[in-house]
Amino acid sequence: MSRLKSKYSNLLKDQTPFSSSEEEEEEEVDIDDQYDSGVIRCICDDPSDDGFTIQCEHCLDWQHASCVNVKRNKIPKHYLCNRCSRLIKKKRPAVEQHQKELKVERKKKRDEEEEEEEEEMVDNATMNQKGYVHTSRCIIRQRAVANIFKEVRQYWFQLNKLKTPVTLDAAIVKGLESLMIMESNLLIPSIPKVSVKPIKRSMRGSYNEKIPLKGVFADIHIPEDRYLMEVTGEVKLKSEYKSNNHFSLLGTPLRHIFFYRSLDACIDAREFGNEARFIRRSCQPNSEIKSIILPNDNDDIIIHMGIYTTEELDKGEEVTIGWNWQRGLLIHQKYQEFLKKNTNDEPKRKPESTEVRNTLRRVIKLLETQYGECGCEDKEECFIEYIKEEIESESEPKPKRKRPGRPRLSESKPLTAKFFR
Repeated sequence: MSRLKSKYSNLLKDQTPFSSSEEEEEEEVDIDDQYDSGVIRCICDDPSDDGFTIQCEHCLDWQHASCVNVKRNKIPKHYLCNRCSRLIKKKRPAVEQHQKELKVERKKKRDEEEEEEEEEMVDNATMNQKGYVHTSRCIIRQRAVANIFKEVRQYWFQLNKLKTPVTLDAAIVKGLESLMIMESNLLIPSIPKVSVKPIKRSMRGSYNEKIPLKGVFADIHIPEDRYLMEVTGEVKLKSEYKSNNHFSLLGTPLRHIFFYRSLDACIDAREFGNEARFIRRSCQPNSEIKSIILPNDNDDIIIHMGIYTTEELDKGEEVTIGWNWQRGLLIHQKYQEFLKKNTNDEPKRKPESTEVRNTLRRVIKLLETQYGECGCEDKEECFIEYIKEEIESESEPKPKRKRPGRPRLSESKPLTAKFFR
């Protein structure tokens, strides 16, 4: 902080009223005065005090404020004399270089950590594809999940069976109304409608070539809004899953993870599950996830998860569900831009920053590692392909425009006889 010294400052101190004798005996010592050189070294070479001087923060020498263009109504927060400012400017390049090196080291360390995390995800995906334990029922190990299912069943019975007037939140009522009612003997279809088959090599993307990528395909023609199969696995809290597993980056669950709608629960089919774990995701899905309640089975407290068709499926067509991007994240913002790209009210897109492009590259790489290519048949309407094209187009260097110059003699038109007339 710059300091000023005026010839009236000591006079004002002497005129302070109500000073006791004890205070007069003790001499007040200003801490800043201990570091005050008291030397006036001004650019005018005049060592006298004109009554209004300013102190250099580095060498603690004083200079006439009028000589260095400092006015009383515009006092700088920090001040360096002419000599110290030159010295600091000489040292500044070295300091800036050191800061750049630290920045590069931090970025390198961050990139290494991200690569390690991505390699770990690839290893986990490989391990999950190599083997899993087949189970026809969901596994619940967390008491919190069991309590959620128990409360949902109680609310549903109050609204539908007991007709008890109860005041519930609108979101809870909406979630209860979306529950599908089913008998327990219909959870497993007597005649399988779908089966698991390998995915073509052209749809693998960055997926591990050593592990066969599989999908779920229709064995028969299936009408719209038909139940296909149940999703089984270990039921966990959705909120706990979102706090990790790169969800804040991807904005969608990893492969073999399925979210309940309107419930804080998800099914983890990475270690335990059935054939539904192989269902892939698509920007143009033909199926969706719905929650199922078994009201006539008092022993079954589980809210089951089922796959229902949203359109007709031809024989041999792959069953896909949506990505369901999380609102508020970068990937969801890009998805909203993608939906508006063919409308008239689409705003002009600004070039993305390098940080955003790198983040999108990581998202695409992780998604391809988990799912392979997107399950969309029409790649022109695929959001994932849209992101890829955007990243590639912005990363390509723009060709420099050549200034039009004077034509060379060899490029100029040949002289003809009419020019000599």
